[in-house]
Amino acid sequence: MIRFLLLLFTIVFFTNCNKNNNDTIEKLKTEIQFIGGYRYFETPNIDIESLSQNTAKNLTDLLSKKELTASEVDSLGLELAITSLENNSLKIYNFGYDCGGTRGFITHPVVQWKNNQNKLFSYNFSKDINCSFYEIHQLNHPSKQLFLLIGQERGSGACLQNIVYCLEIKDDDLIVDNPFFINRPYINLCNVVFDFNQDTQELIGNEDYNGANNLIYAVKGQGKYSDSEKDNEKLIELLNGILFIEEELNVINLSFNGSRFIKINGY
Repeated sequence: MIRFLLLLFTIVFFTNCNKNNNDTIEKLKTEIQFIGGYRYFETPNIDIESLSQNTAKNLTDLLSKKELTASEVDSLGLELAITSLENNSLKIYNFGYDCGGTRGFITHPVVQWKNNQNKLFSYNFSKDINCSFYEIHQLNHPSKQLFLLIGQERGSGACLQNIVYCLEIKDDDLIVDNPFFINRPYINLCNVVFDFNQDTQELIGNEDYNGANNLIYAVKGQGKYSDSEKDNEKLIELLNGILFIEEELNVINLSFNGSRFIKINGY
């Protein structure tokens, strides 16, 4: 009798959980589709950013409980970053809206990962950065779970921000502020196309259009990470002077040494 009651309770519990998840998915689908189709000139009085932030919170809550199927991802209108990871231990889901200004499309990313016991966790990454992340790579380390993300987000009419952001999964936590690039977890450069070689752990950046002042975008305009002039100068040196507008297009060559990125020819 006790076994029967336990079985019945389990069935009812999971049925209710599935129903709640399905209801949440339908609500999120409506919100994300509305956000994705937003046009400022049609509805200028709607606070689309507040709605997006609230939707990101709801998506984060769902992803802490459920892995989405491919059809659910499509149905929700989410963009899933391409990953080179063998075990899919980290996923990034993107959604957003066109703001109607020079920034163009503003993306809200949410991260989902598993710990060593395959328990699901999620993090509202849009609290830290707006970026459409489209690639995930593993950084080599003997004991730590380190990842490199590559994404893009328009900064202005003259600047397509190309962003490389490094994360660490530490048990149940996602560490988003490790100093992989001097004193910061990311680099953000205008009009620089990044490519990461998984085998050699080399990060190559090619400037394909020299139309914005990277000194402002990449060094002095990054909030708390820009407070130290000493670290700013180190970052300029690491990036090989690409931060200053010059006649010729620039190239960045970095490699991961197990804890941070250095110049391929040493730093």
